[in-house]
Amino acid sequence: MVAVLLVVGSAFAGGELGARLGLGLGDPPLSDAYPDLEYAFRPGAYRRFGNLVHINSHHMRSPEFPEHKTRANEVRVMLMGDSVINGGALTDQADLASELLQARLSADLMRPVVVGNISAGSWGPGNLLAYARRFGLFEADVLVIVVNSEDPRDNPTGQRVVGVDPSFPDRRPWSALAEAVRRYVAPRVTHLFSPAAQPALVPQDVREFTRGMKDLSDVCDLAIASGASLLLVHFPNRSEIAGEALPGHDAIARLASQKGIRLIELRTPLENSLAGGIDPYRPNDGIHPNETGQRIIAEALRPALIEVLGSPRLPDTP
Repeated sequence: MVAVLLVVGSAFAGGELGARLGLGLGDPPLSDAYPDLEYAFRPGAYRRFGNLVHINSHHMRSPEFPEHKTRANEVRVMLMGDSVINGGALTDQADLASELLQARLSADLMRPVVVGNISAGSWGPGNLLAYARRFGLFEADVLVIVVNSEDPRDNPTGQRVVGVDPSFPDRRPWSALAEAVRRYVAPRVTHLFSPAAQPALVPQDVREFTRGMKDLSDVCDLAIASGASLLLVHFPNRSEIAGEALPGHDAIARLASQKGIRLIELRTPLENSLAGGIDPYRPNDGIHPNETGQRIIAEALRPALIEVLGSPRLPDTP
């Protein structure tokens, strides 16, 4: 019996050590709950799957910077969105579009540049609006809202997810292996034995879509009222590259046209990347960009931002 316990204990200790040191499990990015915002990532530095995830004091996935500008010639660009620009734990901090833009714009403009990454997984327009109302836009000269065609239906539910949903923990798990089981293994097993989800009722779907588009419109109005220039960016799903755009795309395009907002379409550069044999999406994932996709976002935004902010020079993109 003692020998068995020693073997089991050793196996557990070895697995625990491997999960912590090899995968970074046991120390997930934590979340804070807000009644209006639902959730935002808690400030801190986390190592996950070999990648750095840094959340500043403003709940942004960005380096630390003060709430207000500290230099007369400083310019600020705020990116808002969901997991597409947040990158999650599968994207290292240095590979984010926001990080790439900050480095390149600083050289292009020859001025201090701050690029904030206001985002979290599964945020929709309602979350973006709640964040802007609660925390403000940090004296942004330009606000960039990155959306996909399904965002208008991704609305806050009012239900608490922090500390309930394993994707939004509010404390460190007692064990890295326990986290692996609860967060990654159990949901997949449950999914295998769960009945297929039924399609949403059309009236409900329309109401949710209308609500999301209204929230997106309100975010745009808030940015315009603040004096910031505004850019909308559409990041298509992989399925839209292969076929027709989803209905949400046309609604976003109409909103941009009605408000006189520049809409940056990323379909062509993503399509070109795929045609050249370089997949800009994660493997087996038709929604989230990999490092190539993040770079495509940055390269598409860079000339548009320089046009808005002005620059004495624009060197070739490396």
